[in-house]
Amino acid sequence: MEFNDGLKIGLYSEYFAGMRNDLDYYIRGAYPEMQKKDAVDSTITLKIDLSFMKRYAVYNSDSSIANREEVVPEIRYRVSMDLKSKIETRGVCVDDGKEVVRGKHDFYIVPKEVAEGQMDMFNSFNEIEDGVDE
Repeated sequence: MEFNDGLKIGLYSEYFAGMRNDLDYYIRGAYPEMQKKDAVDSTITLKIDLSFMKRYAVYNSDSSIANREEVVPEIRYRVSMDLKSKIETRGVCVDDGKEVVRGKHDFYIVPKEVAEGQMDMFNSFNEIEDGVDE
């Protein structure tokens, strides 16, 4: 029995034409989608599930009834694209011209000029340590 090569099980079989077209669509569309979503990385995954079911069929052969085993294929696929994007914003909340100082009950971030009356971060403004004269 001779068969058409297009029926051969393989990637270039006519049965896989739809899958190849879908995969090609994702490959061609990856970079435009990445650009649109500001993605830095993308993964295209092709998953092919192959299975078959055996069953017996009754058929007529030369005027007699016979049983024959059938192997019925089931081939499913899934193409997916995972876009990995990272959106972040960076900034500085406090510049070098500030200091952390202690008020009566809380800590504050103030300009250095304001903090000059404080001895260190743990003393209140103009509070002089015990035993230290002006």
